[in-house]
Amino acid sequence: MEAANGADLAQVLSCLEMGTVLTLFYQKKSQRPERRSFQVRLKSRQIVWSRSPEKVEGDVDIREIKQIRPGKNSRDFERYPEEARKLDSALCFVILYGTDFRLKTLSVAAFCEDDVTFWVAGLNWLVTDTQRSPTPLQAERWLRKQFDSMDRSKEGSISPKDLKAMLPQVNCRVPNMRFLRDKLVEVEVRGEIAFSHFTQFYKNLMFDAQKSIIEQLELSFPLRNMDRPELCQITLYDFQKFLQYDQKEAWASDLAKVRRFMCSYLQDRSADTTEPVFQLDEFLTFLFSKENTLMDSKGEQVVPEEMNFPLSQYWISSSHNTYLTGDQFSSESSLEAYARCLRMGCRCIELDCWDGPDDLPIIYHGHTLTSKIKFLDVLHTIKEHAFTTSE
Repeated sequence: MEAANGADLAQVLSCLEMGTVLTLFYQKKSQRPERRSFQVRLKSRQIVWSRSPEKVEGDVDIREIKQIRPGKNSRDFERYPEEARKLDSALCFVILYGTDFRLKTLSVAAFCEDDVTFWVAGLNWLVTDTQRSPTPLQAERWLRKQFDSMDRSKEGSISPKDLKAMLPQVNCRVPNMRFLRDKLVEVEVRGEIAFSHFTQFYKNLMFDAQKSIIEQLELSFPLRNMDRPELCQITLYDFQKFLQYDQKEAWASDLAKVRRFMCSYLQDRSADTTEPVFQLDEFLTFLFSKENTLMDSKGEQVVPEEMNFPLSQYWISSSHNTYLTGDQFSSESSLEAYARCLRMGCRCIELDCWDGPDDLPIIYHGHTLTSKIKFLDVLHTIKEHAFTTSE
């Protein structure tokens, strides 16, 4: 994106953070399109919209955005064709997001081309930057998102009662308020809970849940201040030893590489980068992070000189009943299913073709109640999405 450099990027992000008015086309037919104030929360990486500043009506986690599609290419616009026809396609865009195969849509229309440019360019940059962010930073943004959802008054604090209601949503069961208050005393909370207290409370919960892992770590190197996890540290040389002898990482023999890796993980940017140390929570985060995955990322890269063998000698990502969004008897056939599969890396897809009206083929699961889509529309979808994420 052209706006992704220096002052231009800062201007784009500032505009998105301040917010603009967009027309929202709802997913429910019972709700007519309405104007809403949209803004990006950079600290939690969310898009939020509201009728008034006091109450957020909805939000989208930027981590879940899979595509930002220009134009009126969504069913949300089709539900109110009269309103949609009045809008210039150049002022409309659709955000596809979610964690399930069937993505949700956020369909909006801007009032000027500058707003569209800022939103599309800014969101594309934010999606890429968010996905590439180190795990500790992603965890911090997730904590900020949880905290903001409880801080309804926007005063920068929450109550123990709010916290108790939230914890079961993250698989943490609190037997009673006394148990919670005892835990809060450990982070020096006597009344309302600020974000810094909430963060430390989360770290303490993680420490309690992972004591068995920490006990195993002590076989590799001694951990000092075990009774005070916030003071417990893993030194550069401890971490190098762990990588070499426990993780069997060959690259860890180079101390300079280990130092650079630790520095990229340090949450405190003012920390010493010559002799970095991991706080215990940072080290635990590393153990469960994408950076500590079993998979070697090199195996996901295409090597051009190895692409000349017969097809039968390769693993190929394939899809069966690509067009279906549900069961094989009565579910919906959808162009979006093709777009989703192709963008997920599928190279082999199924087109179940049958004779249709006007001597043109259609696609559906034959002799069932599944809905039908046009063969030509599927070809257009394949052309648009087939080589977006793979050559």
